[in-house]
Amino acid sequence: MVSYNYFQPIYLEYTKALTQDITGYVMPFPNIEQFNLHYGEEEENAPTNSLLNVLRLLLPQIRVINQLIIDGQPNPATFLVSQKIEGKILSLIFNTWIEVCYPESKHKLLKSLCNPEIFNNDENGWKEATLEQLEWWSPAWAIATPLTKQEYQLGDDKFKLLFAPGRKGNTVELVSWPPFSTPRGYKSSIGIVISTQSDFNDRRINIHFKMKRWVVKRGDNPDINLQTKTTHCYIRRLSSWSGESDIPAPNPNAFIPLEAKNFK
Repeated sequence: MVSYNYFQPIYLEYTKALTQDITGYVMPFPNIEQFNLHYGEEEENAPTNSLLNVLRLLLPQIRVINQLIIDGQPNPATFLVSQKIEGKILSLIFNTWIEVCYPESKHKLLKSLCNPEIFNNDENGWKEATLEQLEWWSPAWAIATPLTKQEYQLGDDKFKLLFAPGRKGNTVELVSWPPFSTPRGYKSSIGIVISTQSDFNDRRINIHFKMKRWVVKRGDNPDINLQTKTTHCYIRRLSSWSGESDIPAPNPNAFIPLEAKNFK
């Protein structure tokens, strides 16, 4: 009979002392009403999904992207970051989005709504996150951050833990790097998902372990395929994506994501 070893999830009790030194910054989606107003028909909203995916791809400092609108008003904490992002960088990405998704007749007007100064002013720029805005994210971040500062060893393999792309407001995910080699020719890593759980009277921090499988290249192995709706690429891109020397490269202690599509 074949036997398997499993990583078992664990949890920690939450205390306020755990998060007292955790900080972050938040920002709304600038001028979201204007971007909606000048796109398509009256009932249509701006095509923001493509922009948000690009922001996730290029800027690992963005840990969480929340709702753009809450109760009919712009959400002041749409973007939650661990460190501020320069207005010039955000303006460059927003301007490209406008050029791709809006007719040329709208470009001049809309680009004025996302120039670098817009991201630096008091209304639309970064503000230090409040305790309420950090409530669900900070416990997971408090556990994850010190884990990324150590080196670990499993058998003969030494590795560190890097931040994976954030997807939920109460969750932080880490992935071991470099990956481990396997007899079948692909690579694998340990994934650690840390989340703040709210459906108990006493709040808990869950720590769940899993394995990630990395397909470096398909080659001649017909058994290696992308699985429908389950496969994403994590990219370690350590050079500046903009081509401009004054725009820094992404944080080397993190992955950036790219969705992998499965085509027949």
